[in-house]
Amino acid sequence: MRLLPVVLVLAACQGRVTDELEDTGEPVVVEGCRAGPGPAERIVVVSHPYAVDDTEWEVLSLSASGELATTGQTFSLGRATEGVVAFTPDGSLGLAAIEDGQLGVFSVVDGQVTVEFSGEFSDLYVTSVAMHPSGEKALLLDVNWRKNGGAVVEVAIDCDTGALTETRRWASKLAYAASARGADQWVVAADDIGSSGAGDVHLLGDDAVATASVFPDQDAVVSTMALAGDLALIGDFSGFGGGNRVGVARLDGDQLVAEPLVANIEDPVGIGVAPDRTSALISSGFGDALFAVAIDPSASPPVSLLGELIYDGGRPALPSGVVTISELDMAFVAENVGVRRVAFAPGGEMTDLGRFELGSGVEVVVGGIGVQP
Repeated sequence: MRLLPVVLVLAACQGRVTDELEDTGEPVVVEGCRAGPGPAERIVVVSHPYAVDDTEWEVLSLSASGELATTGQTFSLGRATEGVVAFTPDGSLGLAAIEDGQLGVFSVVDGQVTVEFSGEFSDLYVTSVAMHPSGEKALLLDVNWRKNGGAVVEVAIDCDTGALTETRRWASKLAYAASARGADQWVVAADDIGSSGAGDVHLLGDDAVATASVFPDQDAVVSTMALAGDLALIGDFSGFGGGNRVGVARLDGDQLVAEPLVANIEDPVGIGVAPDRTSALISSGFGDALFAVAIDPSASPPVSLLGELIYDGGRPALPSGVVTISELDMAFVAENVGVRRVAFAPGGEMTDLGRFELGSGVEVVVGGIGVQP
């Protein structure tokens, strides 16, 4: 097992609110050495997979009021045509799935990025990463079939050095995306995992404790997943008969219950849940569009399509990954040659603030995106 030679400034152990609610309705607080909070002045990182140096990532500054600016800072992490960086909640460390199943790790101190590791991690073909709210562990997903080494691996993140060490592994098939639920569970979109049977979404603890099939066929290819309290939203961008839909599962204690699909959203490749959990922003890649859905756990269905946003300065161009920053009430969307900002308001209202342009031509096409929490 390779340990990553990451050296970071140790953060104080603080509480961090998760997406899970206790029976009392109060937020669950998870403690951890990188639980947050993040810096007031953040950075945004984007990959440029079609530049001459296709391993190059660009660093943007993000002010406390939500304004973006170029910094001139770049770093070489690895080629990424899509995806979202998994940051520790305090923003000190970022983990990204990069080309050919490799893993990229970088640290951030006072807005300056240092690449700590870029390469193969163990025997995994890493296709996505999910972060735990403590900042002390993460989940690495290998999307392969079981017989080809498909697995979901939990890694511990050392508080002193930042080194990653494998702690748990579950065999899996087509594990596409995951999110942490509280301190002890993960929600994973996969065909199967551990000892579970076939399904679309699984609740994972020491083993798969619950499974649900949210799509009525076997054509789904999951692009993304996000938690909105006790609801999981799962994008399906399959071109084989499914696609153009978002699956919904309800987390009821240690059970998963399928809810009605949200249909007629072409190629849903990114989902960002509003901080108040009353709505979510969904990016439509091939549709060159952004859609809003309403979220009401007490309604039937609990997730419903509100419609397409009204755009500032023209339609999106190939939007993909979506990152929500709760403290700013904003979402950031990777686009063809820029980053689009969307502001959330209570009750599901969203306002497109337009695209921050990075230039023109294939050199500045955006692939992966990460926003410091």
